[in-house]
Amino acid sequence: MMLFSKLCVTMTLLGIVDGECVKNSWVQNINYEGQLKCKEYDFYINGLERNSTDNFDGLHLLTGVHCCSPPLRYLDSDTIVIYENWAWKFEQNNRWAYCPQGFFLHGLQTTSSDSGINYLQNIKYARCIKPSNHPESYADCYYQNLNFNKQGVFNCRDDYYVTGLHKGNCDSLRCLDKLHCCKMEVEQRILDNVDKVKTKIMESTLPKLVRLAAALGYGHAAGNKGIYIGDDFKREGDSWVADSRLFWGEEECTDLKCKEILAVEYLEWSLTVKEIKYGEKYIDYLEPEEVHSAVFHNENNTSCIKTFQYSNVVSETVTHSPTSRWRNNEKLSVSLEFGTNLFSKVQMPFKTGFKYSELIITGNNEAERSTLHDTLEHNIPPNTSAQYKVLLKKIRTTIPYTAVIIANFSVRYR
Repeated sequence: MMLFSKLCVTMTLLGIVDGECVKNSWVQNINYEGQLKCKEYDFYINGLERNSTDNFDGLHLLTGVHCCSPPLRYLDSDTIVIYENWAWKFEQNNRWAYCPQGFFLHGLQTTSSDSGINYLQNIKYARCIKPSNHPESYADCYYQNLNFNKQGVFNCRDDYYVTGLHKGNCDSLRCLDKLHCCKMEVEQRILDNVDKVKTKIMESTLPKLVRLAAALGYGHAAGNKGIYIGDDFKREGDSWVADSRLFWGEEECTDLKCKEILAVEYLEWSLTVKEIKYGEKYIDYLEPEEVHSAVFHNENNTSCIKTFQYSNVVSETVTHSPTSRWRNNEKLSVSLEFGTNLFSKVQMPFKTGFKYSELIITGNNEAERSTLHDTLEHNIPPNTSAQYKVLLKKIRTTIPYTAVIIANFSVRYR
């Protein structure tokens, strides 16, 4: 007797949640001087929550914010933190206040009022952050109207984060009447010039280098407005410098070492080509182009031989369509894989399609001109006309290639 058994396996596929949101309460602190923010250092404000209105309708009714995690691509990313001065904007009516391009709202800094009730004019600074590898742009943005005169939670859409607030025609909380909501850019930025490469490197390495400096004993590893190590640095050329400026209303720093701020200098930049890998080419035969036409009349009673001759200057053009890919290793050296006009810096020869002559690519397009000559003799019968056309056939050859370019630099603390 043979015994057969059958094993049934049930599999449940669970969708990956692209974001987690939590409520952060601001009830105890919003009416006092200080900073209020998302508790998670790498979450971003998605919405505001307020209590029901009272006779004052001040900031004390802004009971909290909803903070959400970034898309999966940025979950393990460090953050860049800056403080944007909103003081003069919230002291006026009908004004927008924004985080810098590419940054998202993480918190607010407020002052206290002599009356004991804070209003919109007490908002002085925005704490704006972004993933260190996020570009200074957004995937999409929109404006959302708020009916902020009643209790409730007022959010941006899913996967959108607050990047700006609009103050209407009064100073009460209900006059916070619009949100500017933006979505993070999930497509990789194209690094097509040296400045973009430097920005990518400097933003990606700043948090790690500042933490290293703090571990080595360097003081003031954050700007004077910052909360955590690495906060509140400003870029000055090829350096990051901890910002020594204080919040609105404080004329000078009272810390004995406030001028001994940390700076991270990036030196000895160089770009070298490691290798170029060519893929398999493919050819497109394009529609012929009529470049010339004419008619010849033989009005004689005898045949004649007509020589048709035509020349035309044509251009063979190489066009680069850049893409880029980023890779870090443990030693903080970086490599970039792309086809771009960075060849203007690294001086690597490139072979064109027809004659295979070597060119130095200095931009996204490079052309090589040549003159085509064609001669044709034809016997034309008496008392007839001959019409001729010159057609130029075009071929587009696409050769994918990957250039591995190594960016080298050194770092100095001061």
